[in-house]
Formats: sequence, C-alpha cells, structure tokens
Amino acid sequence: MLARTLRVGLALSVSLVLLGGQMATSASAKLNERERRLHRYVQNARQSRGIPGLHKRRGLSREAHRHSVRMARRGSTYHQGCLSCSAGHSNWSRLAENVAKARSVRKAHRALMRSRTHKRNILCRCHDRVGYGVVARGGWVYVTQIFMG
Repeated sequence: MLARTLRVGLALSVSLVLLGGQMATSASAKLNERERRLHRYVQNARQSRGIPGLHKRRGLSREAHRHSVRMARRGSTYHQGCLSCSAGHSNWSRLAENVAKARSVRKAHRALMRSRTHKRNILCRCHDRVGYGVVARGGWVYVTQIFMG
C-alpha cells in the first residue's frame, strides 16, 4: 500500500503552527472544474464525519494553483519552500499543505485519504479555509491543497 502511495507521487504533508497577521477576505475562489471536483470530495469527506466544511479562499487557491503549475512543469511533486509566505497577511494560526500526483483527481483524493498525515490535514477541525490547485499535464494531475485555520 505504501509503495502504491509513493508511486502516485505523494509528498509528505507539511503542517505549520504559527501566528499570523490580518483578517482574510471572504471572497470565494474561482476554481477550475478539477479543483471544484476536489473541493466536493474534501467537503463530502468532512461532512460524512460531522466536520464543518471548508471555505474556499481566492488567495490560497491562486497560490495552490501556481504551485501545481510549477510541479507540472517539473513533472514531480514537492512542497513549497515557504508555506507561510503563501498565506500572506491573513489571520491564521495553522497552515498545512498536501501535494499529490495521480492519473485523476479522484485517484489523488483517494491516495491522500489513505495517507494518515494527509488525511489528518483534510479532516482537521482546526482548518476552516482552503485553497486548491489542480493542473493536468502529460496524463497526470498535480494537486496542491493549502489548509488554514
């Protein structure tokens, strides 16, 4: 099972507990179809366990999408060097990032949910905001999820 997870190109999740600055805007993010599908998978996973849904944030999704573009160009998954930099001046105390590479959004979500640390990020009650980036290239989808609480 672990070997399969590694084959789909999952990177270890990164969680940070830090103090932030000002309040985030409440404007919802414009997502592409794959990103909307991923959001539904995440919301359903949380809802089925009685966990409140996540609010999409434009700035987080913009940064997540940019990171997925960079990963697609390289053909591999990796974490951002400075996750707190992507949070900007938002009011936050927790950040987490999941990245994945798979043949479809559904397969990426399933692989993330099979990984204890990635699943913890998706289901953490401490997160209330999220940004998604999903980019398709060469038969693969590159996924970035940025969680904020």
